[in-house]
Amino acid sequence: MKYLTTTNVFLALIFASSNSFAQEIEFGTATVTEDYCVSLDTESPISEHYSIDISHLHLMTALEAVNKFGFISNNLLTYSVDYEAETAYLHVHLDRTPTHQDIIWWNDYVESLCGL
Repeated sequence: MKYLTTTNVFLALIFASSNSFAQEIEFGTATVTEDYCVSLDTESPISEHYSIDISHLHLMTALEAVNKFGFISNNLLTYSVDYEAETAYLHVHLDRTPTHQDIIWWNDYVESLCGL
C-alpha cells in the first residue's frame, strides 16, 4: 500500500511539473497558394509561429500534405501539417539569421522560395 501511495505522489509531481512548462503558442496568420507559395501577414510584427489554412488545396492524404510542405521546408522555415484540421503550421527560426529581421524581410524571403 505504501508503494501505491508513493507511486501516486510521484506521478502527480511529474504531471504537475510538466503542466508548469507548457506554454501557449501564439500563431500569426499566413496564406498559401495552390502552387505552395506562402505569404506572411505583413500587417503584424514577425512571429515565430504561423497557422495556414490548407483546405483549398484539396490534399488527398496526410502523406501528400506532409510531402508537399516538407519540400518547402529548409533551415529557416519548418512546416508541419495537421491533415485532419486542414492546417499547416510554419515555424520561422528567427534565431538562425545573423541579425534580427523584420516581417518585410521574412515575407520577402518566404516568397523568394516560390516556384523552386
